[in-house]
Amino acid sequence: MQTSKQTIRASLESLHTVTQALLESNNNIFLLSGVVGSGKTTLTQAFLEYYTSTKQSTQDSTSPKSNPTNKSLITSQLETYPIIATSPTFNIMHDYGGIYHYDLYNRSIQNVLELGLLEWLSTEGFHFIEWGESLLTMLHKCGFDCTLVRISCENTTSRIYEIYC
Repeated sequence: MQTSKQTIRASLESLHTVTQALLESNNNIFLLSGVVGSGKTTLTQAFLEYYTSTKQSTQDSTSPKSNPTNKSLITSQLETYPIIATSPTFNIMHDYGGIYHYDLYNRSIQNVLELGLLEWLSTEGFHFIEWGESLLTMLHKCGFDCTLVRISCENTTSRIYEIYC
């Protein structure tokens, strides 16, 4: 189960510190927990921006004449147009070119399993699951490594992110 905890206080402008911590967890499934309006979708958006800009700058610095066919699926799809993460409340999942964003609000575990959640999570990429904390034990039993992110509001401009790996 969860072996370590990291607490980060961050404003919107410093969310890159949280996204760095998520990447350092070496997991690709992130269960996002917090009240309505706590910033679950905002964190997903920050990850999209940080990850794609980091990938792009790494590719630019390592191969100035990079071949577009050698770029990762995530970067190549995201650099063609700016992507804005929106809450997939009515769709359950949005795919941002290998970064997947789920919203399980008011959905039972049975319902999302019937829709194919375990197959979706087996897909290569990063998976952000809003309201997914109740899946933690089941996902671990199924062999998935997950990072739990609890988000709480510190004040109107910053949040506290408790990251459990």
